[in-house]
Amino acid sequence: MDMSDRKKGFSFDVSRSISKDSSACSSSIDSGKENVSFNWVQCPVCGKNIKGDDGFINVHVDFCLLESEQKSTKLQSHMRHKRLSLNYSKQQPSVLEDSEKAVENIATCISDSLASDFVDSRECVEQAEIFEKLGMCQSLKESALESQVRESQNEMIIIPVLCNCKCACHHRMDVANSDVETALSEPCSDLNHASDDIVSHQATHNSEKPILPLKAEEVHVLETLIVGRRFNRNVRIEKDMEIQALREPDNPKDGNAIKIIGSSSTGNLTLGHLPRDLAALLACPLDKGILKIKGTVIKVPQKSSEPVPIILYCEGIQGIGIEDSFEETWQSILEAGSTVMHRKIDPHQPPHKYLNNFTYLLRIVLDRDSHLFDGKELDLLESFFSLSEDAKCLFIRLSERKGPWFQVSHINYPEISSVEEAVHELVASGFFTVGDKLDKGLHSEEDLRERMHVLTVPDLRHIVSIANLKRRRADNSPPKRDELLDWIWSAAKDEYLHISSKTCGDSAAVTSLISESLGLCVRISSIASFLNWRVQRLFFLYGEQDLSTFLLVDMGTIKYPSYVCNQTRKTFLTREALLAYEQALEIAQRMDVAVEESDMQSIESCVKQSSLYIRSQETNKTFTNNYVSEDPFLARFSAAWVFATIGTVGVSILERERRYAEAVELLRDLLGQCCCPGRRGYWTTRLSIDLEHLGLKDESLEVAESGLNDSRIRHGDRVALQRRVLRLGKPPRRWKKPSFAKTLSKTCKEVIITGRPLNCQTGMKSRFYGYDDNRCSVEELALQYYAGDAGGAWQGVHSESGIWMTLFALLMWDVIFADVPNVFWHPFQAAPLDLKTDAFCLIRESLIEAQLKRIQGGEAAQILATMWSKYFGTICQGLNWERHSLHELQIMVCCLGGPELATICRLLAEDYAGLSGGMPDLFLWKPLNSEVPCSLCDDGCPNALSSLAGEAKLVEVKGPRDRLSEQQRAWISILMEAGIDVEVCKVKEKPMTSKNDHGS
Repeated sequence: MDMSDRKKGFSFDVSRSISKDSSACSSSIDSGKENVSFNWVQCPVCGKNIKGDDGFINVHVDFCLLESEQKSTKLQSHMRHKRLSLNYSKQQPSVLEDSEKAVENIATCISDSLASDFVDSRECVEQAEIFEKLGMCQSLKESALESQVRESQNEMIIIPVLCNCKCACHHRMDVANSDVETALSEPCSDLNHASDDIVSHQATHNSEKPILPLKAEEVHVLETLIVGRRFNRNVRIEKDMEIQALREPDNPKDGNAIKIIGSSSTGNLTLGHLPRDLAALLACPLDKGILKIKGTVIKVPQKSSEPVPIILYCEGIQGIGIEDSFEETWQSILEAGSTVMHRKIDPHQPPHKYLNNFTYLLRIVLDRDSHLFDGKELDLLESFFSLSEDAKCLFIRLSERKGPWFQVSHINYPEISSVEEAVHELVASGFFTVGDKLDKGLHSEEDLRERMHVLTVPDLRHIVSIANLKRRRADNSPPKRDELLDWIWSAAKDEYLHISSKTCGDSAAVTSLISESLGLCVRISSIASFLNWRVQRLFFLYGEQDLSTFLLVDMGTIKYPSYVCNQTRKTFLTREALLAYEQALEIAQRMDVAVEESDMQSIESCVKQSSLYIRSQETNKTFTNNYVSEDPFLARFSAAWVFATIGTVGVSILERERRYAEAVELLRDLLGQCCCPGRRGYWTTRLSIDLEHLGLKDESLEVAESGLNDSRIRHGDRVALQRRVLRLGKPPRRWKKPSFAKTLSKTCKEVIITGRPLNCQTGMKSRFYGYDDNRCSVEELALQYYAGDAGGAWQGVHSESGIWMTLFALLMWDVIFADVPNVFWHPFQAAPLDLKTDAFCLIRESLIEAQLKRIQGGEAAQILATMWSKYFGTICQGLNWERHSLHELQIMVCCLGGPELATICRLLAEDYAGLSGGMPDLFLWKPLNSEVPCSLCDDGCPNALSSLAGEAKLVEVKGPRDRLSEQQRAWISILMEAGIDVEVCKVKEKPMTSKNDHGS
């Protein structure tokens, strides 16, 4: 094959060099391939158009570099670097084609002896496998790869992102000692040798063998299973079927998903997926292109939904540093594969995850908090472990359903062999209550109403038909479920009250018909239901989580961070403390319902109970002994904390009703106890305001002045009290101005812009027509202004506090999840318990100072990159992975500056709860270097992230009828003291002179 053949788009005929049998084999496999489209791109070496698939680009560029001897050495080095620097990023799948076929092509990589080429086309993979089996020479393999190109000018380009940085730093990324040229110049090795290795591994895969690291071009055997067959049960699987592992990064259940593809006469079909724990280890090597995986089916199970045993042949692809970086990962892969197979055949391991989860939860609570249960409660909980597996599964299943009643005849779970036996066992153990008769009486009337909701629509229609209860509808349409229930309940209620219903026929008694349709019904007993709630509350502590959290983690929907649960004390020291906490929660729930229904009588009752508890001297003494001196962050799980919250809501309601005297009395009670230090500023401010409403201005001023002496009152609350002191403390009350008067008089820069309003109503969020004539908010209008030349050509985002919470979480990740006693109580926390308390900074002072020193020294961009790669997708308090890209965050922190960023992180560490709101609306930045920074460049290089600099500005946007809050004033003052450029942008309404000004 000469040069002219290559430069015609690799369109020569392979049939001249391949035998007839080989062609037949090739065509039979090609018939099952999926068609994938690519655009044609121009070769940067020879200038010819080639297919836009990176596998063909790599091969073509190699030949061009070798055969173009007239080209300079510098150009060859640069082009080889470009070919080898493909960036496959599972965090940013948007750069790839968003279709299943494209993902399969990009996720599948093969290696040949040419170089570390990434060949994403599945056509190339299958064709390469044919030649490996036939033992063809290297030239035939190259020819077959080139023969796959078909001329098309309307196909999409799918090329991974290339690194465009051309600085000297990247010469180290060139192939060392011309590895590409050496590999291309060496004669072809016997390709049958790899096949022999595979056969030898197949023969010995059941024997014990040491775990070996995966080297480039070595093939290792991995036994595992295809799972998730119930979603692909219609796809037929045959023994010895050839399969291939492809990445599925867009899988909504698991971002590390790897699906198994099988070839058939109808094309490549999805058979299932690899187990989750194994896919988590194999996803990164596949994304990076350092591994290719094929295999065969060992055995076809009897049931189509059962896992399928398979053998995978994992081949390392030659590349830079694979032996050093992949050895540990490969050992973990082999161990995970062994674990999967062992889990499949282990008869002692319970097969149901939800049973494992509940058993784990129950054992943790009983081991840690057994002192919080009485003897009867402990006996019932301990008896759960002695139940049969069917009974355990049934209890957990029904406890997670709505209920309260369940028809035994309609309970059907595949893992429960005998529902009737499980029901009888649970009834005998006290976990279930049976309801098989409907006797007349008030209690039965309530039970009847609850049980009727269990009936299906056909059951309800049958009762209506037999009892002759059907009523004529105006449109003659079939009645809905709610209508059927109303008809039956009306007749049953009349029967209970011995009233002859006009709608009820004489054919049958309604109650007996209902009882017959219901059959045997069961419900979870009241004691079992309550203990189930208490156990989950003690495990999770917060009411927002329950047993479903385990399910979300098992499904991969949520990923929690890793940390150490180091507990040295009890959350509730005594049973009495737990009972008081549960009573407070019950009153708080009644308070919520009363507020929603505007039931003032119930609200007053709840507020009165909370006030009586708060005033108790014994309450303050117990609270001080248990929480003030040690682990104050656990105080939120006390009755005093809950009652203080109820009292705070009560104050706002009393103020709304203009009952200021009662509000003042309640506020004094709240300020007289020790809990909720973060609310003392709010309570003090409201007390001063309410006293002024009562005409007691002198007392109001004294309250404000005393509040300024309280170190627990900070930031926005302190600014509010300072402004009250200045307003109320004028002569003759106070002749001397306080020291903070000068600080409050400082103002930041103000910018005024005008816009065409959409609405001009007070109390509604202002809307405007933007500079592009589209409707927008005031923040979006301000962003458009600052993006223009008049505003300074800034880049920016509307973030408020979100961007700072995200940066704080990423930059301080190791500090947040450090090993600190008593702040992590279970594996499903997004933050430590003390994050929003003063204890967070005090306990981790040395760790915080060390991290702030790194941030101040300009390492923020590198820290962000490290945390992003290690923890992407992991849930964390305040962190939003989707709102900003890593590149955007890095530019932001570089433009803001290390010292300024460290100041903000320090403030959030000191008072996360107090400063998590009120930040300026807009974050604007303007890089001095227009070039995109490169994360691969060394420090000192002008293209390196560490060399990136620019300007940053924070802007608080206010509409025509808005004003700054005290918290916003506090933040502006803090930012100005830190040397950060901050300003207020006020949006004014442009006078409307015609309909066109409205945008009509």
